[in-house]
Amino acid sequence: MTPPNADAPDLARRRLIRLAGVLRWLLLAAASAIPIVVLLIAVLAPDWVLMRPGLAGLPLQPAAEDPWRLRAAIAAGALPSLVLIWGLIRLASLFRHVSDGQVFSEAGARALRDFAVAVLAHAALVPVGYSLTIVILTAANPPGERHVAITLGSDDAARVLIGLVFLAVAWILREGRRIADENELMI
Repeated sequence: MTPPNADAPDLARRRLIRLAGVLRWLLLAAASAIPIVVLLIAVLAPDWVLMRPGLAGLPLQPAAEDPWRLRAAIAAGALPSLVLIWGLIRLASLFRHVSDGQVFSEAGARALRDFAVAVLAHAALVPVGYSLTIVILTAANPPGERHVAITLGSDDAARVLIGLVFLAVAWILREGRRIADENELMI
């Protein structure tokens, strides 16, 4: 006779594999959507960049009249997204390994580490992208009305913290895998 909860681990594993497959495709969809959305904004509504937080009070009239300057500002602001796209693709790779049944694989741990590095790089690049956006938008202004802005806020700190947490989890996974491999060698 089989105990009533004997199938519970298999059921939990099947659910994990199914969830990992869904997450993989959602992450790939998000990574694909980011450049499409940026491109659509640049083509259809380049003046959207003028509505970004932190731009109130800046002399932006020359930029508002130049759609190519607006598009350049959108591109500069989107630069951090490139590294985030790579991170999302790497995180999707982790979930591909999990959906293939390789829950604690070395490749999965590397993918998670790469995602963490992408989050950390994104955290560093967001203020740079914002500064470039301000420079581009005010570069056509007369002397004295050109601006450079450097911002660091709680969102930036949160990105760093999240990146560090994912980095630690990836490290824990790799250590766990190493210990499991050592234990397999023991008789």
